[in-house]
Amino acid sequence: ASYRPRASTVPLSSPPMSWNYTVTAHRPSAVSHAVTAAFTGPDDLNLIVAKSTRLEVHAVDGSGEGLRPLLDVPLYGRVATLEVWRPHGAGHPDLIFLSTERYRFALLAYDAESGEIVTKAAGDVSDKTGRPCDCGQIAALDP
Repeated sequence: ASYRPRASTVPLSSPPMSWNYTVTAHRPSAVSHAVTAAFTGPDDLNLIVAKSTRLEVHAVDGSGEGLRPLLDVPLYGRVATLEVWRPHGAGHPDLIFLSTERYRFALLAYDAESGEIVTKAAGDVSDKTGRPCDCGQIAALDP
């Protein structure tokens, strides 16, 4: 007796295939990091808030009005650290250093002419041979 495989057939009345499509319908609302800085100008006071994959910049009004939203920027990656860096010398606005959970970093500045955030420097700080630290990422900037 020789082995003969059976021919498989698909019934004509089979149900259509269904596909699942998953997206995030809402922007993140939980704040993971927050710092204050003179980001939009040397005399301004700003609240910079990181919410998972978004960076929000708010102006703090001194007249008692509260916060005024300025920018809401999407990021490619979840924020792991957020720090303020003030360049030497007076008259310069602060810069923002942030790193993602996948060990990418960026140094961000505000361009007053275009009203947008620009990247001054970016890179990768991942270690190819070691393993990730148990305590997570920690950033320390030396002024």
